[in-house]
Amino acid sequence: MLGLTALQAGSSAETFFQEGNEAFTEGKYKEAVELYDRSLTKEQTTAGQFNLGNAYAKLGETGHAILHYERVLVIDPSNPDAKANLAHLRKEADLIPGTESRWTRYASSMAVNNWVWLAALAFWVMLIFLLLPTLYGFRKRLSYTLAGLACAGFAACGIALAAYHMQSKQAVIIAHEASIKITPTPSSNAIAYGRAGEIVTLDGAFHEPYARVETAQGQTGWIEQSAIASIWQ
Repeated sequence: MLGLTALQAGSSAETFFQEGNEAFTEGKYKEAVELYDRSLTKEQTTAGQFNLGNAYAKLGETGHAILHYERVLVIDPSNPDAKANLAHLRKEADLIPGTESRWTRYASSMAVNNWVWLAALAFWVMLIFLLLPTLYGFRKRLSYTLAGLACAGFAACGIALAAYHMQSKQAVIIAHEASIKITPTPSSNAIAYGRAGEIVTLDGAFHEPYARVETAQGQTGWIEQSAIASIWQ
């Protein structure tokens, strides 16, 4: 289940990636993490994120492993290996997966980059058919009908991209255990304790070094920003 994948990337990113693979194969997982990280600073790829998740899983760093498998699914929502590894880790750690709305499921039917390209295509098709009757005397009824269909496609892409934006508010707890406090102060009492790998939702409120979050159980409180990492930005 933790097999390695191939990478198509620039020479520098590929070099770090291949060195990371060698370190992983030799059981040098900390070194592999550093090398995969360096590869990802050069180029973001599903292979880099997936293998980085594998290395963290081998180190027993459940939070970091889940974070990087989740990032794979942002780039490639149908990736079966990332889904299988996530399910395996969550079952082992007895974790509740983050809630997924129907809009999130709809958005996840394609990668975010595909939605962006499709939205751009739909926009230009709509614009072309709106201008054709004026510029070239093209039949208005047919032209405006096609423009309307392109407009509907553009709106559908917009809904998906809005759902992806909502996903950007999700974060993974990467600390082994993190206090979720009533107020953003060190002396505040904890209302809950988050475990590594749990998904929380950022509500946009920050008070350095804390961020306000909502847990999967619906509890709202403040957590240290160093204890969490956003899935997608």
